[in-house]
Amino acid sequence: MSAGAMAVVAVPAVLPVAVGVLAIGGAALLIARAASRGAVLAAEGAVVLGDTMEAELARLADERRAADQWRDAAALVVKHNARIAALRAAAGKMSLALALPEPLAVAGADLATIGAWCADTTARLDQALAVLSSHTAGAACRRLAGKLGGTSAPLVSVAQALARARLTPPRPTPAAPGAVADKLDTQLAKLSSEVSAEDYAQILETAAGIRMATSVQAERAGLDQLVRQVHDANAAARRRREDAVCAGAYLQSFRATGLPDAGDGGAARVLERLNAVVDGDAPLDDDLRVRAEELNREALCRAQQMYLRETVAALMRDMGWDVAGDAQILTLTRDDWSGHHAAVDVGDRMVRGHVVRTAPPAGADGRRQDRERCADFARDFDGMAARLPAEHSRPEISVDAAVEVAAPAAGATRRREGPIYRERS
Repeated sequence: MSAGAMAVVAVPAVLPVAVGVLAIGGAALLIARAASRGAVLAAEGAVVLGDTMEAELARLADERRAADQWRDAAALVVKHNARIAALRAAAGKMSLALALPEPLAVAGADLATIGAWCADTTARLDQALAVLSSHTAGAACRRLAGKLGGTSAPLVSVAQALARARLTPPRPTPAAPGAVADKLDTQLAKLSSEVSAEDYAQILETAAGIRMATSVQAERAGLDQLVRQVHDANAAARRRREDAVCAGAYLQSFRATGLPDAGDGGAARVLERLNAVVDGDAPLDDDLRVRAEELNREALCRAQQMYLRETVAALMRDMGWDVAGDAQILTLTRDDWSGHHAAVDVGDRMVRGHVVRTAPPAGADGRRQDRERCADFARDFDGMAARLPAEHSRPEISVDAAVEVAAPAAGATRRREGPIYRERS
């Protein structure tokens, strides 16, 4: 790269992550990407994150495989965090205190921490779901009793017995395989642990009617109805679970990237609707999904910028620069520089750097010093660009040599002067 003050680095849209511990920007980027996977994230099975994770990471020979490990780990954290939020909301509606783990912040975590947390959280979510299912059964029985009144006490009693039996381990061998009782138990065993109390009450009413039926025709009709009810209830539970995970992932993405901005009422309304989905009070309909995805594209750009800014700052510090600034513009200084500093403008896919003089140059010596400082900065900026983790080829670099003249950094207005010199490679 030619010596100069203006360097532009074209950065790939996707940067892999191959680090021991995630910083805020890297975590935000992985969370936003997980949210963009939407229903795929909600429906996919658990990623295996076992005790061999650290050994596997140590064996990774290329950056891509390491990035895949981080992607899967972060996605599982996002999914678990969303499940925690949804179960906590469901328990709150029943005035039930579930022993749920606290959500994990991806930023600052390493793979070993994530793996241990995910394993513990999976077990605790299963336990919490079993407790919640038991309370849902009780709520369903109360709903059924309230609906039927005292005149149907025998049917309610049978329904309660069926609900209790479903919460106990199944019998090793059915008493009469193929009989109505066995078919009834088979259908109830298929029922999801996350069905609503309303659906469960209807299913228990049908199941109790089958148990109390006095004719084969009534039993068959009841079984046909039960099969449809179990299928529909399970489908509804699955939709609620997937909607809650998707909505929860979007919310985590927006929190990680600081969205919505103050005064953005439309984005704030999207967040309100997503929270209602997590709480189980609304579906993730097509309109909300489109709006959330639009907002998440903004989050992805912001997260990419955050991650790129962190990476550039870390690489320049490694080369001996002092880096300040936590917004889009980074200010780079050196102990052996006086009267100059470098400014780096970091976007989501572009990095622009130039040298800034805090006073006009004094004759030939000043212009010579400008050239030397520009050369120093260009050399280190080139080195930084070569070390950026890129998935494809080395980023393209161009130079436009110009020095900005600005007032000292006490808050005075900066002014741009024309090129002091220009070099072309």
